[in-house]
Amino acid sequence: MSVLLTLNSQNRVLLKNDARNKCSKIDYARQKAELNPDQTIGYNPGLKSPIALTEDNVGETRFDKQGNYIVANRFWRYDDGRMNFVWTMGYNETTFPDRGTGYNKFDGTSWDPIPAFRIENTKTGWPSYAPLGLDGEIIATHLPDRLRISSRATYGTGDWTTQDLLGPTEAPKLTWPRVITSGADHQNVHMICNTYDAYQGMEQAMLYWRSTDGGATWDIQNQLIPGVGPEYYYNFTTDGYAMAVEGNTIAILAGSAWHDLILLKSTDNGDSWNKTVIWEHPYPFFDFEVTLTDTFYCVDGGIALALDKNGMAHVSFGISRALHETVGTTFSHFYLVDGIGYWNETRPTFSNNKKALCPYTDPESEMVLDYNLIGFSPDLNNNGEYDFVGQPTVYGSMGLSGMPAIHVDQNNTVFIAYSTTTEGFNNGALDYKHVWVRTSPDLGTSWGEIYDMMDNIVHIFDEGIMPQFPNTSDNENLYMALNLDSEPGTAIDGDHSYVDNFQNIIKIVKDDVVGVNQQPNKNNFSFELFPNPVPATALLNAKVLLNEPKQIGLKLIDITGKTVYTKDFGTLSIGGHKLTADLKGTASGTYLCSIQIGTEIITKRLAIF
Repeated sequence: MSVLLTLNSQNRVLLKNDARNKCSKIDYARQKAELNPDQTIGYNPGLKSPIALTEDNVGETRFDKQGNYIVANRFWRYDDGRMNFVWTMGYNETTFPDRGTGYNKFDGTSWDPIPAFRIENTKTGWPSYAPLGLDGEIIATHLPDRLRISSRATYGTGDWTTQDLLGPTEAPKLTWPRVITSGADHQNVHMICNTYDAYQGMEQAMLYWRSTDGGATWDIQNQLIPGVGPEYYYNFTTDGYAMAVEGNTIAILAGSAWHDLILLKSTDNGDSWNKTVIWEHPYPFFDFEVTLTDTFYCVDGGIALALDKNGMAHVSFGISRALHETVGTTFSHFYLVDGIGYWNETRPTFSNNKKALCPYTDPESEMVLDYNLIGFSPDLNNNGEYDFVGQPTVYGSMGLSGMPAIHVDQNNTVFIAYSTTTEGFNNGALDYKHVWVRTSPDLGTSWGEIYDMMDNIVHIFDEGIMPQFPNTSDNENLYMALNLDSEPGTAIDGDHSYVDNFQNIIKIVKDDVVGVNQQPNKNNFSFELFPNPVPATALLNAKVLLNEPKQIGLKLIDITGKTVYTKDFGTLSIGGHKLTADLKGTASGTYLCSIQIGTEIITKRLAIF
């Protein structure tokens, strides 16, 4: 079947303080109250664009939690056009004794029939897929107390050979694996996983495994990669990591609301690793039983990682706001705070300031719209408010927009998909999440419009979550998997009763979604000055977004026309920049603040008190 895309210009809701402060108490264990959704409908078709998509239903399940925070790498595309997709499949609620890996393949022409049975002979969950050897494949998943590795030498046919892996003696239960393979013949197997129990003083640890002979033996087992041990962290969040590979470069991304967002990279097959702290958590060694916090903006748990053809890492993450004010696992979640962030290795990292990831105008925010803040829930009716009928549902990734996926193609185009509560689509009691896509044709320098993948009569009663791209795309088309069902939220978390969930693969024509949005930067730059008025004891801040390198200078002029302050920032590169001016000692009053950007001058009135 085909669906149509909605095109939306860059309209977003700018929350007032009272809306930003709306919060609810939720538990880290994700136990939630039963809801009673109505089956009436409020439908707003939004703005249509004549873009058609090809969509295939490749899998089904009643078990509806494909990931606790993010999904494993489950979708692989081979150079000859074949594709494979796996998911957690189970039909017998509520304990799902039949739960296991659903497996389907595309032979270049069509997908196989939807499978009725898992590939394992015992209950498993959360599979991760990779090619293996010259023409084989490998799947890692977990049993209640160990990892299960299934592999076979011939793609798409033959019996699966299995082996089970245990953790260290202190914490033998391993969970939530990710597996990738590297090398020309895919014989190097790399895997990360969580310990289920405490290990070496950490509540949960993230461990690394490696095999150089296709999984026959493991020369690295249960390793704490340097930089992720107890001297750095108290806990690594359940299922909160991703892996990517390009040539011989292997990368791991890990992050959540409760610890740093970090990138680990190896260029020597996992022998050594370099660590980058992309976002430094304001409360290091966070422990629910000890640490109390002020409100802070944070990575919401939904993170995504891709490597471009040169091995450079590109990262996307959901943004939320949290507060932990009493001992225990219950915390406050600010459910209307909204944003999707982007970072790559050419960018500066984020600080540990509690407002560093604030997606709204704030002197302490390090987010710049259309530079590192690139996604949000769109204001479809342009009234400046969120028109939701209920409180947005919370998944493992708790931001209003979250669950990002990212892909960089051979032409250096960055594609980011994310799931967000979308106004105008609801069942009368709760609002559906839709999957939206935004692209950059130049490795994140500029960004195009955003497109709704689900704005069609077929999906009026559907919620789309957990988008994922495969490792590669072809020259013309992009492929994306997503989970669709008829109710907002999940049955596992008590949002609704169990319903059928569908695993769909969408083919997107790249030319239909790739473009550059020039509207915010018709002069090749945008400029924002804050705070205004500014206290005489504070720093004046400015944000500048450049589409080309420019010489930047700042001048402060009093009411007599006298220049009282100047600062030359030099020539700044393409992208977003935060500028500061120390006006301490400047007399209170009204001034003109002139910013020179290249040959153009922008003057704004500034009050100092």
